[in-house]
Amino acid sequence: MKNIVSNASAQVKDKSRSVLLVSLGVIATVSDQYDKVFETLVEKGRGVSEKRESDKQETKSEFVLTAKTREVTRFIGDRFQGGVTRTLGRLGIPSQTEITELTRSIELLTEKVTAMATKSAA
Repeated sequence: MKNIVSNASAQVKDKSRSVLLVSLGVIATVSDQYDKVFETLVEKGRGVSEKRESDKQETKSEFVLTAKTREVTRFIGDRFQGGVTRTLGRLGIPSQTEITELTRSIELLTEKVTAMATKSAA
């Protein structure tokens, strides 16, 4: 019986030692791999961060370009419109504002003539 207990005790010792060695091996492997994995994750994070910053800068550049394009287009349109208006004025062609004022004056005169004609008919 003593032999069986002694044999079982030796097996438990061997298994315990094996489990301890496996545990130490896992710790050593994880420790070695931790630095590699950590650096890999940092690099991936840096790449994502740089991409987002690049995308942000690109979007900002597109916004500025669009705003500048609108500004230049408006400026050119205003200059063109002014040139057309001056050229038409030199040719004696009235502007839209002048036509609107003339139309309003004619409407007022028409109202006065109608009122005068109504009074003289009465």
